[in-house]
Amino acid sequence: QTNGSGVLTWASASGTHVLLGTTNVTSSTASVTFASNIDSTYKNYLFTYTDVRPVTDGAKIQLRVNSSIGSPDTGGSQYRYAARSYRDNGDLTNNVSNGASEISTSSMNTGSDTSENLAGEFILHNPSGTSGRKVFHGSSVGMQTDTAVFYNYFAAVYTETTVAVTGVQFFFNSGNIARGTFKFYGIS
Repeated sequence: QTNGSGVLTWASASGTHVLLGTTNVTSSTASVTFASNIDSTYKNYLFTYTDVRPVTDGAKIQLRVNSSIGSPDTGGSQYRYAARSYRDNGDLTNNVSNGASEISTSSMNTGSDTSENLAGEFILHNPSGTSGRKVFHGSSVGMQTDTAVFYNYFAAVYTETTVAVTGVQFFFNSGNIARGTFKFYGIS
């Protein structure tokens, strides 16, 4: 459905989602950044990524945020995260950090073959608030380099307590993004 101004929206049990930005990657690019429309308009923002493939085999999707500290903030210990991944052969792995320069959303790698890809979503809560830390949580599913399927979920914190988050950057820990569709929504 659309609101009166022609903006695409949909209603769900968690509220109405308003599409605020889309980036389609069709050739190798280092990162995807959403650096506008993240403000006090919404308390929560949903980010999705679909059909994402790395250029380099065995890479992990990662996140950073834009703030007054940096765009993106690449400080040495601004992020804390915990990720847990399950593979279809029963493997279980964890990836945690209590002080990193990025958020690693998975403990398993994604393959780069044309048939392999990654898809996921996460919510950024209260990015404009200046009295508490910014928290994220999300999940993803993908194919590893040996074509094994994995499911992953993660939780993360941006540790700067008094600054607003104004953007989000996606990138792989090794190599570029080969393809994918990235979107974000305000949740009212």
